[in-house]
Amino acid sequence: MTNTNVKFNKYNVQNTTTGEKVKVVYYQNETKDGRKFINVSGKTCLDRLSKVFGSGVINNSEFISDYVENDRIRIYEDDSNYKVVSELAKFHEERFARSRAKK
Repeated sequence: MTNTNVKFNKYNVQNTTTGEKVKVVYYQNETKDGRKFINVSGKTCLDRLSKVFGSGVINNSEFISDYVENDRIRIYEDDSNYKVVSELAKFHEERFARSRAKK
């Protein structure tokens, strides 16, 4: 995925060429064969990651059956952005754990 025009921030991603920003959440995951990746997901179904990334965005929404999901993109371990995005995923996971503990 390596895209040098994307800046990863705590709560959004930004295309540094166009200035487009999209609100996101980050979380760690892995494929069935154990390959680790960070999922960068639009915060809502209206946050279109294609505005920032252009290609590689996954969205399997099916409007006929009213199934809607958020845009997402995977950042794998071999990507130059993985280290930065991994730290952001840890931040989001800790934040989520704290909010769940309060309930």
